[in-house]
Amino acid sequence: MHKIWKIKEYDQDLSKHLAAELEIPLLIAQLLVNRGVTEADIAQKFLNPSLSDLYPPWKMKGISDAVERIKKAISSGEKIYVYGDYDVDGITSVSLLLSCLKHLGANVDYYIPNRLDEGYGLGREGVIELKSKDCKLIITVDCGISAIEEVKLANESGMDVIITDHHEPRDKIPPALVVLDPKIDGIGYPFNGLAGVGVAFKLAQALMGDENGQDQKFLNKQLDLVALGTIADVVPLIGENRTIAKYGIDVLNKMERVGIKALCEVSGIPEGGVSSGTVGFRLGPRINAAGRLDTAHCAVKLLTTDSYEEALEIAQKLDAANKERQNIERQILDKAKYQMQKVDLAHEKGLILAEEGWHHGVIGIVASRIQEQFYRPTILISLDGDMGRGSARSIPEFDIFHALSQCSHLLEKFGGHKAAAGLSITKGNIGKFRKEFSEIINETLKSDDLKPKLMLDAKITMDQLSEEAVEQLSLLEPYGLGNPRPLLMMSDLSLKGLPRVVGQGKHLQISVTDGRSILRSIGFNMGNLERELYNQNVSLDLAFLPFIDTWNDNRYVKLRLDEVVIHRSDTQEVAVASAELMELSKIKIADRRNFPDKARYIQKLLDLGEKAIFYVRDDPSVDQFQKIVSKNAPKAKLGLCYNKMGEDELDQIKIALSESQIDAVSSCVPFEEPIPGLRHLVFCHPILSQEKFIRCCAPAVETEEQVYIHLIFSNKDIELDTLNLNSQYPDRQMLVNVYRRAKDLSSDKGNEPLTIEEIAAGMTIEGEKEAIISSCMAIFGEIGLVKLHEADGKPSVIFPSGTQEKRDLKDSNRYALGEKIRTEWIRFSDFLLKKTPEDFRRLLLETIQ
Repeated sequence: MHKIWKIKEYDQDLSKHLAAELEIPLLIAQLLVNRGVTEADIAQKFLNPSLSDLYPPWKMKGISDAVERIKKAISSGEKIYVYGDYDVDGITSVSLLLSCLKHLGANVDYYIPNRLDEGYGLGREGVIELKSKDCKLIITVDCGISAIEEVKLANESGMDVIITDHHEPRDKIPPALVVLDPKIDGIGYPFNGLAGVGVAFKLAQALMGDENGQDQKFLNKQLDLVALGTIADVVPLIGENRTIAKYGIDVLNKMERVGIKALCEVSGIPEGGVSSGTVGFRLGPRINAAGRLDTAHCAVKLLTTDSYEEALEIAQKLDAANKERQNIERQILDKAKYQMQKVDLAHEKGLILAEEGWHHGVIGIVASRIQEQFYRPTILISLDGDMGRGSARSIPEFDIFHALSQCSHLLEKFGGHKAAAGLSITKGNIGKFRKEFSEIINETLKSDDLKPKLMLDAKITMDQLSEEAVEQLSLLEPYGLGNPRPLLMMSDLSLKGLPRVVGQGKHLQISVTDGRSILRSIGFNMGNLERELYNQNVSLDLAFLPFIDTWNDNRYVKLRLDEVVIHRSDTQEVAVASAELMELSKIKIADRRNFPDKARYIQKLLDLGEKAIFYVRDDPSVDQFQKIVSKNAPKAKLGLCYNKMGEDELDQIKIALSESQIDAVSSCVPFEEPIPGLRHLVFCHPILSQEKFIRCCAPAVETEEQVYIHLIFSNKDIELDTLNLNSQYPDRQMLVNVYRRAKDLSSDKGNEPLTIEEIAAGMTIEGEKEAIISSCMAIFGEIGLVKLHEADGKPSVIFPSGTQEKRDLKDSNRYALGEKIRTEWIRFSDFLLKKTPEDFRRLLLETIQ
C-alpha cells in the first residue's frame, strides 16, 4: 500500500530567523519549527535540555498532601504497598518508588496483579490481599484512575489510597486520599504527557528534596528507570519527557544498575549502545515478557537487585520468555489473519476479532500488528468461557478511548488513552459492541483516514545535506513519539550507475544524483526494486533518513531509504517500495492488469534473458503465445506445455528450463516445484480457481530465490473465461431452455434425430451456441434424457419414446462439476479483478504459513 506523502508546512521566515539567532543550519531550524519550537530560548532548551528545566513537583495539586501522608507512614512504621501494573511503565514505576521509599527507611513492599488471573489495574482481589497483609497505605503507580469501587473497598477496609496515574480520567474520580494524574482538569501541572513512571518520579522528587542534596543525588541515579518506562510506554518525547529520556539514557549507558547491565548483555547491546530505539525494541519487550506470560515480579527483582549473578539469571529467563512470547504472537497473528479473510475491508473501518484461548498477555502486540498492516482501529478479544478480555490499538485519526467510553454500557471494564486501551466484556455483548463500535467509526472516519500517511519533515535539495547539518541532527535526539526521527524528501533524482542488492538479495544499494552531487543510499528490504531500476530511464522520489557513514576512515553523508517512488518516462506507471511493508515477505507482485500492450510487455520480459514461465488459459493459447513470441522475440528459446502432454514430456521441458537449454515456457499446466534460476512467473490469462492459482505460484513460494509474479491479464480475459465456462458447463436455466427447444423440435419431427445445428438455429444464446448446446446434450445423455447419435456425420440426439421418469441434474457428473467450477470462478474472478497486489501476496503468504 503506497502511503500518502504529507510534507509538514512550516514558516520559512521563522526558520531563517531561528537559524541565524542560534547559529544552526537552516535544516535544523526548519525541523525545530516543525516540532512547534519557534522561540530561541525554547529551542535552546530543546537542543540542550537540563534537569533544572523540570517543573517543581509542587505544581501538581495534592502532591503536598501525598508527601505528608507518606512521611507519616514512614515515621510510624506503617506498612506501605506500591501497587503497580505489569507492563514496562508499571514495572519501572514500582521499582522506582520501592527503591526511593526503602532509601527513606519506609516499611514498604509491592503488589503487581497476575495478568492472567486478575487483569490490569487496581483490582478487588489485590485490595483484599493487601488488607490481609496489614497494609495501611496503598500507592498506585501507572493505574488506579478508573478504580472507583476498588478504592471504596480499600477505604472501607481501613486503608488509605494515593493514586498516581497518567491514563485518561473518567467522569468520576476515585475517592482516594490523593489522586495525582496530570490529565485531571484543574490539577495545575503544566505538562500532561508524563508516563506513569514520570508521575511516580514527580512524587519521588517531592519526597526526596533535602538540603544536602544526597537524596537528590540518589534520585538522579534512578533516571534510568524513569527513561526506560517513559520510552517503552511510547509517550511523546517532548517537554519533560524529552529531558527525562535524554538524561535517563545517559544513566542507562553507564550500566551501574546490575539488572540493566545483565539485560543489555542478553539483548546484545554493547556498552554505550543504549538509545531510544534499543529501549523500545530490545530492553522493553524483554521486561514486558515477564508480565505478559507469567508475573512481573522477576522483572522488579531484576531492576532492584544488587547481585549481578542473580540479575543475569533473571535476564536470561526474560530473554527466553520473550522468545516464547514471539512464538505465541506468531500463532495468534496467523489466526487473526485467517479471520481477516472474511472481513470486507471496503466496508469495515474498524476491526474486532475474537477467539477462544488467545493469550491475552500477547493480544495487544498482535492488535498493533493488525492495525499497522490494515491501518484500521483494531481490537483483539481473548475469550475464556463467557468472558472476554481485549486489547485495542488505534490510528492517529481515531480516539479509541473516547469510542470505548461511548460503548461503556456494553463493557465490564475498560481503560487507556487515545491510541491504546484494554477492556473486559461478556461474550454475549460482543455482537452488540461490534455493531455500536462500527457505527461510531463510520461516523468519525472518512475513507482517506484509512490510508497510512508518511509524514515528511521537509522537501529538500541535495546541497542542504552537508556533513555539518547531518551531524547536528543528533541534537534532536532522543527520538520518539512527538519528536520522530527526521524524515526528509527529495524528488526528480536520477540513478548513477547500476543498482546492487546485498544481504542475500534483501537490501538495495543505489547512488542517486541531482545532476551536481551524488549520494549513496541503502534501502533495507527493498531488494525487489533491483529489476525495476535496471531501466535507467526513470526518475526517483525518495523519503529517507540521512546519516553519517564511515568507511576506511572516510566520513560521508548517506541516505537510509524509507520509501521510494519510481517514475518511468516511457509510461504512466509508478512503482513503489516501502521499507516497512517489504519486510514481510520475499514474494513480489508486479501488477500490470489491463496493460494496454500485452505483447510488448511479454517481449520486454523475454529481452531480459531471464528464466520465465508464461501461464495461458488452454492448449490453443499455448500455440497462440508461440506465434506472438516468434513475431516479437524470435531469438527466444521457448518450451511449450499442453494439457494433453504426458508426465514424461512435461518433465523433459522442466529439465530443459532448469538447465537453461530454453529461456522460457508457455504453459497451461501448473509448475509445482522450484526451477533453479527462475525469475518471472507471468499470468497472461486468469486462472480459474484459487487452488490452481496457488499451485501455479509454487515455484515462487517454495524457492529461496526471488521470483517476480506478473499479472498481465485484463477484464476482457475475465469476460472471455466466463463465456467459455458457460459454454462448457451450462447452468440450470440454460439447460431448461435448451431441453424445451429440443423437445418441441423432436415432437414436430416425429422423434427423428435432431442435429445440434437444428436446435441452435432457433435460439438466441450469448456465446458459441453450438458448443453450449453440445454441452447441454452431453449432460442430458449422462442422465438418460436423450441418446447421443450421429446423423450424416453430424452430432445429433434422439429422445427416447414413451413417458420418461423425472431426472435430477445432480445425477450428472458433468453438471455437478460445472456447478462447482462456476461457483469457484465467480468468487475467484472477483478476487482477480478487484484485489490489490498486497491481497495477492497475502494469499500466497498464507500458503507458506
